[in-house]
Amino acid sequence: MSKKIIILIVALFALKANAQVIIGGNVAYQIPFGADKNFYGLQVLIEKPTNERNAFFGKVSFFFPQKLTVRDQYVADAIDMNVSPPSINLSSFTNYSTFGIEFGRKIYIINPIDYGFSLYGGSTVMLSFNNIKSRIESFDKTKYQIYGGNDIQTDGKGSIFNLGIGLGGGMKYDFRFGSVYMDLGIGYNILQLATNTIAQQGYSSFGSPLNFVVGVGYRKILFMK
Repeated sequence: MSKKIIILIVALFALKANAQVIIGGNVAYQIPFGADKNFYGLQVLIEKPTNERNAFFGKVSFFFPQKLTVRDQYVADAIDMNVSPPSINLSSFTNYSTFGIEFGRKIYIINPIDYGFSLYGGSTVMLSFNNIKSRIESFDKTKYQIYGGNDIQTDGKGSIFNLGIGLGGGMKYDFRFGSVYMDLGIGYNILQLATNTIAQQGYSSFGSPLNFVVGVGYRKILFMK
């Protein structure tokens, strides 16, 4: 799926013959404010200059799954009073990953897009998808039942769709074989849609409406003929 999206972005940014297109990639570190975990990931950048100091860009992001273990989160009570012990504590295990797409515009200062050292900044619109998988440690269901019965969702998968807006900036330095760059961005999710309770519970530990991302990578200018 991500490969098809990258190809689509390249096509959209290279509509004109002889168009200048910038392709890059970087490692990234995401900090969801107030969450229990931070995330490492990879990003692919496609940039289409409109003149020597302005450009539109698209970016695809994948942040590697993080795991969270919560000890003794649930209590299971004995079904029969003759069962010993009368209750047991159960731990939960949750996996959380993020895939994102963003589009925006950059303005370069100091030097042009393709020369020397420059600073840049701009705004962005972001779409992201969180995948959550949750389970609890195994127990004898013939002897015990989790407090709350069938109303409690403990095992399963869920997803969250996020729509956000943000601001970004960074710096780049061009040399003979391309350029190195560092991106800084902050985004705020204005819309969130969860598929189920599992997704909502996972987001409460891993997610945040406010996110900060830093990336360091390499990019190269191509000429589409």
